[in-house]
Amino acid sequence: MSAFSMMIFSGWFGCRTVGEDSAVEIERRPDDDGVIAEPSAETALRDIDQDGFLEDVDCDDWNPNIHPDAEEILNNKDDDCDGFVDADGRHGGRLQFEAVAIYQGEPYAFTQVCDADILRVRGQVEMLVTCVIDQTQERADQLLGSTLTVTANENFVFEDNGDTSAVFVSVGGETEWDATGVTNWTWSSWEDNQSNTLDVQVRLDALHLDIWINGTLQRMAE
Repeated sequence: MSAFSMMIFSGWFGCRTVGEDSAVEIERRPDDDGVIAEPSAETALRDIDQDGFLEDVDCDDWNPNIHPDAEEILNNKDDDCDGFVDADGRHGGRLQFEAVAIYQGEPYAFTQVCDADILRVRGQVEMLVTCVIDQTQERADQLLGSTLTVTANENFVFEDNGDTSAVFVSVGGETEWDATGVTNWTWSSWEDNQSNTLDVQVRLDALHLDIWINGTLQRMAE
C-alpha cells in the first residue's frame, strides 16, 4: 500500500472512531487539590425563622412568634400550633349558684354567685370555682359549709366543648364533705365573638343535695 493510501485509510479510521465516541459524555475528575461539596438532601428539615422548631412541627416557620411552645394570645392566629385559633387562654368571672337540700326532712333552697377561673393551655383545661357561702341563708352552715370549691381537669385538644367530672369540696361547716359531679364547657368560636366567652355548666346530684352552677365567663386579658 502506498504512503498516500495509508494516509487516506488512517484518516478515515480516525474520523470514524471520533464519530462513534462523540455521543459519550465523559465526567472529568476534579483536581487533586479541589474540594468536592457534599450533595444536600432535598428532604432535610429546616428552621427558617430560627425559633428552635423545625418546619415539620412549626405551623408557621416564617414567623418566630408562632411555634409549639408559644403563648396563645387573642390575635386570630394559632400561636402555639395546637390546631386552635385563640381557644387557649384564661376565662374568668362569676357564675350563678343554686342548690336544693333536704335537712331533717325539711327542704332548703340556696342561691348566690361564685367566682370562677378556667385556664386552657394547648387543650389542657383546669377549672376552679370558689363559692364563699352566704351564711345569712338558713342552714347554709350545716349543709354547704363556709366555702365550697369545685375543681375539674380535662384535655380537649381537638374539641371546643365537652363534659368531664368535677370534684365538690365543702369546708368550714359543721360537717365537711366532698362529692363528684359533672361539668360542661363550651368555648365560643372566633366567628361568634373572637372566642371571648366560655359557657359553663356544673351539676351535682346527691342523695339529699342538688347543686347547679352555670353562666358565661369572659376571656381575660393576656
